[in-house]
Amino acid sequence: MELSEHFDKISFHYVPRDENQMADALATLSAMLQVNQGKEMTIHVQQQTRMAQCQQVGEAEIEANPEGCLSPKATENDKRTLRRLATGFLLSGVILYKRSDDSTLLRYVDDCEAREIMEEVHGGAFGTHANGHALARKILRARYYWSKMESDCCQHVKRCMKC
Repeated sequence: MELSEHFDKISFHYVPRDENQMADALATLSAMLQVNQGKEMTIHVQQQTRMAQCQQVGEAEIEANPEGCLSPKATENDKRTLRRLATGFLLSGVILYKRSDDSTLLRYVDDCEAREIMEEVHGGAFGTHANGHALARKILRARYYWSKMESDCCQHVKRCMKC
């Protein structure tokens, strides 16, 4: 007997994922915890009155030319090569984008953000655990990019305990 037979009327309402964060958080929590059948567990939820503090630690500082120009030792060939490579990128404010083959803009991310994206995508936000190449393709479809993405994804999958 189906559960729907016990009701006179059933209606469904679509709630976008970003408006349904509590259900998403509870689903994630239920996957992380093992509760014995027949036992109850109380979960207390508190709304924070201030934002959490976040600080990036342990990342290498990017060394850049303070004037923002090429080294005086750069040859004409170096300048031409840089100009040619730069056409594949777009700088919008402080965000760098890479143009893909189909002219889609992919957001260029740093190492720290790349690790977070790999964990989220591989952990199930975009489906089941995937191999390294499939993980890289899923991240590209989510419009993110970094230079060592393919090799980083393969290494991430190798370190995954669930795979």
